[in-house]
Amino acid sequence: MPDQVINTPAQARMLPYHEAEALLRRYDIPLAASRLVQSLEEAVAAADEIGYPVALKAISTQATHKSDAGLLQLGIAGEETLAAAARQLLLRSNDLSRSQVRSDDFSRSALEGLLVQAMAPPGIEMIAGISHDPQFGPVLALGSGGILVELLDDVALRLPPLSPAEALRMITGTRAWPLLQGFRSRPPADVDALADLMVNLSRLSQDNAQRLLSLDLNPILVLARGEGVQVVDLRVAVRQP
Repeated sequence: MPDQVINTPAQARMLPYHEAEALLRRYDIPLAASRLVQSLEEAVAAADEIGYPVALKAISTQATHKSDAGLLQLGIAGEETLAAAARQLLLRSNDLSRSQVRSDDFSRSALEGLLVQAMAPPGIEMIAGISHDPQFGPVLALGSGGILVELLDDVALRLPPLSPAEALRMITGTRAWPLLQGFRSRPPADVDALADLMVNLSRLSQDNAQRLLSLDLNPILVLARGEGVQVVDLRVAVRQP
């Protein structure tokens, strides 16, 4: 979660993407379809499997705000564009890390890899996360996501454990609640799926309380009622051994 919502302590170690993804999947947190790849050939194969259009992200624990750092390309519609975008992102990441490597060399760069991800369907953007309070332990957070998190002071906080009814009350306490109910031409959003995500996040926070320092899911796309939710981006910090 952005620094104004969840602070990442100095003693934290950012989890590599594949470890963070595996942690979330163990708790049935729904992630957008994606593949972490290590070469241009793997990127093309992943995009063919997922289906165009796709988004392409450079994954590195050193860069947490991908769009601000120029490490994100959206709406890639074909193989030629994908290859060009992959080279551009790799060069950009190399510039940021000040390493001199070839534009097609993943192995020697600062990258964990490139993430080929399905373009997300329209939905309401939310943000959710976990922080560690020295006195209370894990604290759950939920609020308006995407660019709205920078504009609105919209964060509901709760201590785990979280029941489905408590998760729903947490959702209704956000400024996004009118949007989630259906606003103007928007259909009602899948609030039940968002509540399920928060309950699962509560279980994750309790089971990993001794190790977990912060967890950030932003954005979470809440789709139309009956269509679920999708986590588009994630960040997890754990305590140093």
